[in-house]
Amino acid sequence: MKLRRILIVVGFALLVAVSLQPAATPQSQTVGRCVVTVPSQWGTFRGISQGYGLVFEDDAGTLRVVNQMPCGLDGPPNISLEVRRK
Repeated sequence: MKLRRILIVVGFALLVAVSLQPAATPQSQTVGRCVVTVPSQWGTFRGISQGYGLVFEDDAGTLRVVNQMPCGLDGPPNISLEVRRK
């Protein structure tokens, strides 16, 4: 009889302890978006150059390399390297 009471009390205590734990709620993560607008005159995206940045090639064969993207700023990104064909 004593053992039964102890088991009932321990079981009830465990039930209360489990119900008092906060439920896991999914954390919404807000990831900042970086939107950079590149002028269409810069041509086609050609890839990423290791050590330089994003490479664009226009119809005349000019390559433009951008390595710093100005998130949230107006205007096109600064060109870090421009290679023109003669």
